[in-house]
Amino acid sequence: MSGKEVVGSILISLILMSAIVFFALPFIFPGVSEKNIVVQSKYAEWKTTAMIYDSETTAYKKISDTELNITIQESSSLAIVFSADAILHLSDTFTVKNSYFFSVVIEGVGNKTFFITYFDSSAATGSIRELTYNLYVNYVTNPLPAGTYNVAVYWQSRFDANGSNFLSLAHSGYNYSRSLWIQELSMALITT
Repeated sequence: MSGKEVVGSILISLILMSAIVFFALPFIFPGVSEKNIVVQSKYAEWKTTAMIYDSETTAYKKISDTELNITIQESSSLAIVFSADAILHLSDTFTVKNSYFFSVVIEGVGNKTFFITYFDSSAATGSIRELTYNLYVNYVTNPLPAGTYNVAVYWQSRFDANGSNFLSLAHSGYNYSRSLWIQELSMALITT
């Protein structure tokens, strides 16, 4: 047998055994199942104020102080949670709606986008209004190649309403914060 045949035989054996472990083992041994285990976890919380005015509709911009890097093993997934306390400030001349998009971005991999909107069809009230939002989004990837990944949060205004309206995170007048939590998940066989 040549060296190529030996290597080919080993690769075919590995592929077949992986398929058997993945598909057949749970039927042969019902107490064995696949579970995601947490390999590592990174967490950061920021209390610095970040603001976006509703006139900033041209492009997404990175939220300051809201990004982390993580280095993972081959075939791990990332589980990400972004949360924040936000204040939507509407001026006394505000009418119609105010809307902002948020995007949790893993550079070179993908993103998960969500939005908040406030709609009021009545005329301007002549009073300033502030609304509080609790933002929360989770994002889990498929298995990724080994490497270092940058996770950041971006935002963009979707509508420029009358007045000087803005959304703030970790507003200085309140004890609000924003956080980013990233976990590296790896698949493991667990017996129960």
